[in-house]
Amino acid sequence: MNNPQTQAEIAAIEHEYRAEFRIAISQLFYTGIERFTDELVEVTVDALRKEKSTPKASTSKSISIMTADFKINMLLCAQRLAKYDVWDVLLYVKQNVDITDPLAQTDDADDECF
Repeated sequence: MNNPQTQAEIAAIEHEYRAEFRIAISQLFYTGIERFTDELVEVTVDALRKEKSTPKASTSKSISIMTADFKINMLLCAQRLAKYDVWDVLLYVKQNVDITDPLAQTDDADDECF
């Protein structure tokens, strides 16, 4: 997460665009926020609930780590966050959300996982 090359690339983008940089961040958020209308969230949640209640024969041998309940809760959380100003959310994240890489804090981190 705190990859020096990524941070340098983002810094280069900020340096190149200066004034537009903050507005671009807003645009990224607002474009996503526009998708979280009550109607679209309700339609998506209904579809996930139907998917959850209708077991289907899987031809794949993979297992999804995101359950329908998890996806629904993620959407409902995002819907609630979308009602706030993007800068309030970013400030909250900056001040309260630990974004360090949890694997980097252990000796047995497996770099091949990512």
